[in-house]
Amino acid sequence: MQLRAKTLAELRSTLDDSYFTADSFEVVNHPNGAPFLEISFAPSPNFFFNIYEASDGAIVVDESPGQLVASKEERHYKNLATALMAVRPWIRRIREEYEHAAALRSEVDDFLDQFRAKVFSTNEDEDPTAAFTDTEITALKQSLDQLKAVVTAQAEQIKATSREVEQFEAEIEKIKQDLQGMPRGVWKKVASNKLLKSVENFMGTPEGRALIADGLKKLIGME
Repeated sequence: MQLRAKTLAELRSTLDDSYFTADSFEVVNHPNGAPFLEISFAPSPNFFFNIYEASDGAIVVDESPGQLVASKEERHYKNLATALMAVRPWIRRIREEYEHAAALRSEVDDFLDQFRAKVFSTNEDEDPTAAFTDTEITALKQSLDQLKAVVTAQAEQIKATSREVEQFEAEIEKIKQDLQGMPRGVWKKVASNKLLKSVENFMGTPEGRALIADGLKKLIGME
């Protein structure tokens, strides 16, 4: 479908009136293609608004983020004019995604600080150069195994790759092995840094951050 120059100009005006301005978007009209109109958010191409013409003449839009989901959502419109009216709310959702992600980052950062303080805190009368007792080692290994179970279970929900899960599980095993070879003070510092880094690898999306943080909060009794 070949769009009129006026239609494309009005679309670019809509984009330019947005928070991001037109320079943040790429617009391509494919007269004989499907989709026949592609609008993508240049800084993050996973945000897009693609328009197709169905066999019955209806207009179909694949948009990401969708109204209810972060991934692609398909919507049907009676005509092109109605479909193009949906561009403004789509742009608003892009901004909302960034705002929500920023809020989650702050929340997760606070959680990680609490996690470090609760799990790896040192008592005033504790000798950081002393080794862990057998009882302490057993208890810490059990806690780490619980943590591994929570994270891997949540990772399935956010579709982490098997390699990512395997790397996390291997890191937990290394941390457990270090219990018998490092003084308690050294282990707590090294283990906390390694563990938090491993957990953060699963928090690349708002969904991942929320799922992992929720599971870990319950594990260590923060809620």
